[in-house]
Amino acid sequence: MIDKWELLDTLAAQFKLFMHDNFLSTDKINSAVLGTGEVTDAVMSLKLSTGILSNSYAKIYYELPLFNPHYSQIIFRVRLNSMASCIAFFGFKETSADPSFDMNESHAGILVYNGKVYASTGRLVSEGPPAIYEQQRVEITGIDMTRDFLYKIIGSSFYTQPLPQIIPYFDTFRIITPDRIWTLNSANTTYPPNDHVHYIVAFIKNFVNSNKYLEISHITYGEEYAD
Repeated sequence: MIDKWELLDTLAAQFKLFMHDNFLSTDKINSAVLGTGEVTDAVMSLKLSTGILSNSYAKIYYELPLFNPHYSQIIFRVRLNSMASCIAFFGFKETSADPSFDMNESHAGILVYNGKVYASTGRLVSEGPPAIYEQQRVEITGIDMTRDFLYKIIGSSFYTQPLPQIIPYFDTFRIITPDRIWTLNSANTTYPPNDHVHYIVAFIKNFVNSNKYLEISHITYGEEYAD
């Protein structure tokens, strides 16, 4: 096991960029909303809500594209209140534009669309003109995103880890503690993201008159030197 001084040395000397963001400040995070969409922050969480008006959305992204998925790992702790009748995304994007089911840009992230979860990647394959992008979507089954999960992206590989669940049990509560191990859900090797900096983006949009929200408890990012 690494001791505290080894950890300090690793963070200082081995990482080009390291960030653990639990949203004590959101000064460097930009937000955009439409309709009844709203972004609210609290201590150690950031909540993106659509509100009840259909086709409303909420989006956040770090204001600068500093993050290269080729040399990094990123972990999100995320929970949705519903996977139905919405589109949601969190991960790397080449631009800060709204995510879509068919994304025409370099990216790597978790994509939710009408109740299904996908590991989605894309890249520029020809500069053209016209420029040609290709996307790879792999459905991830067995994930209930209304529960707390950790989602890890390493390059174009996607991992999940469930967190303890508290459920009502008679007149008290019961804690279900799953195995705290990472599960590889998909390795999208066909169209990995391009080797350059990206934004970190999170987004949710509803398709019906019902509030959908995406809650992020923290984002942890580490990028090694390219050498």
